Amino acid sequence: MEEVLEEKPQQAPVMEIDEPYSVTDHRLILDAAYASPVVPPPDETFAMKHMPELGHEVADFQVFNWRLTKWKTLEKKLTSPHFPCGGHSWRILLFPSGNSNAPPNEAVSIYLDYADPQMAPKGWHACAQFALVIYDSKAETGFVGLKNQGATCYMNSLLQSLYCTNAFRKAVYQIPTEEDTPSESVALALQRVFYSLQTSDTAVGTTELTRSFGWKSLDSFLQHDVQEFNRVLQEKLEAKMKGTAADGAITKLFVGKMKSYIKCVNVDFESSRSEDFYDIQLNVKGMKNLIESFKDYVAVETLEGDNKYHAEGLGLQDAKKGVIFESFPDVLHLQLKRFEYDVQKDAMVKINDRHEFPYEIDLEPFLDENADRSQSHVYKLHGVLVHSGDLHGGHYFALIKPDPKTRWLKFDDDRVTPVTDKEVLEENYGGEGVPINGMMPVAQRNQVRASKRMTNAYMLVYIRESALDTVLHPFTELDTPPHLRKRLEDERIQQEAKKREREEQHLYLTAKVISDKSFQEHQGFDLATFEDKNWPPSELSTFRVLKLEPYLTFKGRVAKHFNIPEQHIRLWVLVNRQNKTKQTLTGVSKVYVLRTSKVGDLAGVICEKMRWAPQTPIKLYEEIKPSMIELMKPKSTFTQSEIQDGDIICFQSEITDKEIAEFEQQGLSPTPVQFYDFLQNRVLIYFKPRDEERDKEEFDLVLSKKMNYETLAQKVGEKLKHEPIKLRFTSSTTQGMPKAPLKRALNQSVWDIIQPSYLNAQPSILYYERLDVSIIELETKRSLKVIWTGVHNREEGAFPFLLPKTNTIHDLQDHVLKQVTLSQGTTGKIRLFEITKDGRHQSGFNGTEMLGNIPEGEIYAEEIPREEYECRGEDKLINCFHYSREPSRTHGVPFRFVAKPNEKFSDTKKRIQERIGVTDKEIAKYRFALIQSAGFKQPTYLEDEDVVYDHKFATDDVLGLDHVDKSGRSRGLGAERAIVIKG
Repeated sequence: MEEVLEEKPQQAPVMEIDEPYSVTDHRLILDAAYASPVVPPPDETFAMKHMPELGHEVADFQVFNWRLTKWKTLEKKLTSPHFPCGGHSWRILLFPSGNSNAPPNEAVSIYLDYADPQMAPKGWHACAQFALVIYDSKAETGFVGLKNQGATCYMNSLLQSLYCTNAFRKAVYQIPTEEDTPSESVALALQRVFYSLQTSDTAVGTTELTRSFGWKSLDSFLQHDVQEFNRVLQEKLEAKMKGTAADGAITKLFVGKMKSYIKCVNVDFESSRSEDFYDIQLNVKGMKNLIESFKDYVAVETLEGDNKYHAEGLGLQDAKKGVIFESFPDVLHLQLKRFEYDVQKDAMVKINDRHEFPYEIDLEPFLDENADRSQSHVYKLHGVLVHSGDLHGGHYFALIKPDPKTRWLKFDDDRVTPVTDKEVLEENYGGEGVPINGMMPVAQRNQVRASKRMTNAYMLVYIRESALDTVLHPFTELDTPPHLRKRLEDERIQQEAKKREREEQHLYLTAKVISDKSFQEHQGFDLATFEDKNWPPSELSTFRVLKLEPYLTFKGRVAKHFNIPEQHIRLWVLVNRQNKTKQTLTGVSKVYVLRTSKVGDLAGVICEKMRWAPQTPIKLYEEIKPSMIELMKPKSTFTQSEIQDGDIICFQSEITDKEIAEFEQQGLSPTPVQFYDFLQNRVLIYFKPRDEERDKEEFDLVLSKKMNYETLAQKVGEKLKHEPIKLRFTSSTTQGMPKAPLKRALNQSVWDIIQPSYLNAQPSILYYERLDVSIIELETKRSLKVIWTGVHNREEGAFPFLLPKTNTIHDLQDHVLKQVTLSQGTTGKIRLFEITKDGRHQSGFNGTEMLGNIPEGEIYAEEIPREEYECRGEDKLINCFHYSREPSRTHGVPFRFVAKPNEKFSDTKKRIQERIGVTDKEIAKYRFALIQSAGFKQPTYLEDEDVVYDHKFATDDVLGLDHVDKSGRSRGLGAERAIVIKG
């Protein structure tokens, strides 16, 4: 049936916002508009841009304005005056705070309502749409947000804080980046983010920035610790600033000095050490407010009785031990210790206790008596970084006061809104809420019990009051590097051109034309493939057509494109199949037939087109729908067979029983019915190597959902040229990450294996592994990986083993000894162990455990040092572990060490250096502390004169090595991955 191409009808009803609700003016204007064949350009542009076209005729167009003032005092539900449109009466229902249990100021609900349903004609109905534009961050606050890539809200909150620290932004701009590439240069990528925050009217993306870190997409779905991220980023930028105009800027802004000391009470002796700090970690548990946390930080510990201090040349002495500040930086980052290790629970926990902090704080009382007091130490609150949730996840946002004259703003990913003083302070103290007149309302008590105030501050930013004008000095255009402005301005012009093209898209339609040639090359159902995630779309000639373009003009363009006279062209409009399926058989040709002719008459035409012998026997099938392929009767007419224009007929030359058997042996379909069944059940699967070091090849295969595990392995084995029985597969999450390996089950189908999600439109991913043994043997044995740390407590290699599940740890130990090279002159003994959850201890084996009973996890092996092996009776064998800044942020592999009586720590440190095999330069960056298991005690950092042996070690007390994590094995805060920034 031929149909003339026409312009589509106008759009369906829409609701339009001419002017968004203003937080400043407390106004909201709602425009309910119905599109019509002749619409004013602004309304038409809005409707075309935001509303999908439904193809309905439009009877009327009206605009209704409803002005609201004093937004925060409005009732919970409002109804607008009635307004006419299309001969009916309408109204708007508005819920200013949402009609659900949404938090205040977080939701608004708006409905277009038929004003008098009882007066509506019987059977009457309307299809309505509306779009709502209610807030513009840039217009209301002057700032824009950052887009969340998946779980990067922690990063967004810190970046906004750094961006609003103008002196830092200027320093970043001073890093030379003219020759850099954004995806490879952290400095340039950060400059581009900052410049976009300055100039963009909409939320800014950070994908380019994280790509410059060397992060993959997975890293953007992992929440990291903000403190660690800040330090790693600052270190990377500090290195980039060396030798530039920005050299020393980070130190000047963020670095202060503190002094650790031990001072004897009865003799004139003091041991002290000064060190830089970039931030201060303050206890929350047991502390009412920030002042108490500072007092706790500088609290003096008395060393007396059995715990006296051994002063050089003066023997055991009563002494005072503590920390005091020598200087504070202009910008002070305070980390509130909301996450701590709970000994009782043997796990990390979040501390949600109430902890108050002020807008202004004087830190002079916490300065050393000899510190420089020539400048004020009064600090003003500039930023509050907030975490909402628990240990295992949650959301981060920032509350920032960009300059002394600006109101406080909430930077919540892509949204920036003004906030009240209560939202800055009271709502982020944590705890159980504040009673009203000594009594908390019942509803509020219930709400508190439900929410448990999981939203609280974890990082505070204070700026020295006397430095506010310098640190927050207003930005000018000259502060931005010219090369950066030019590069981004050029990109902006290109983006605007693309945007204009998108905005004008509603004036055009896209027409794809199927030709004889494209049909002949087609592999699929129907005449072409358009939308099938399991098969690529057909390559068709595409035309961008103005909707007002006359049909004859378009036909002329098509004729010219295909180089065919216009009078030889007829255009047909295709309709979608109701069941939305496609075809992958090879198209041959179209043919015109008499309705009264026999179906069998097609045989001669087919033989001629296929260049087969004239009498070749042929079977004909009608493609009614993918699940209904019927054999046709050669003697019936086309009318009797109910064949109509555009129907598809499939043919096959008849094959012998032997040929059928050969087809089936090769896994092929001997008849069109079976092949169509494959087409209907085909699925595109991407295969990736599980072990990227061993295999690099990624590929995809089209398989049937009905195939079993064996056929799947056979197809992949053919692709990889590897024995199918020596392949193992692992399914993937919706994010494409590997899950547990699949067990070989003969009755399991491909559809069962991939377990597709209807919410995920992406093709399924399976990971493969090439095995050295059959999958059958593998499933009767235990696969283990042992990480070898040698004699110097560093990972030297990982060795895989496949052993019977009845083997013991002793057997595994013998296998490890055959793989590793022991140091010369050592004991020749090794130890196998696991690591405890807290990352501080080795958990050993007795040797008789069967491998099949050992829980999944990493096993480590180390060479037992001679010093430990020959440990004397009076020596102490203590546990040591690695951490970075905070004892809960463990990394590396814990080890055992021999403490000797009467040995000063200066000598102990040399033996530790030898034990872990690091250079003098590296060991100088280490700090050492005694970590006690009792309560939440602060680490006791050791001085050269201390004697580790004298400490009365409880079962879980350990010696901690505080240094930067270079192992990539961070276990802190829920075993998150260590942050690495490469660019």
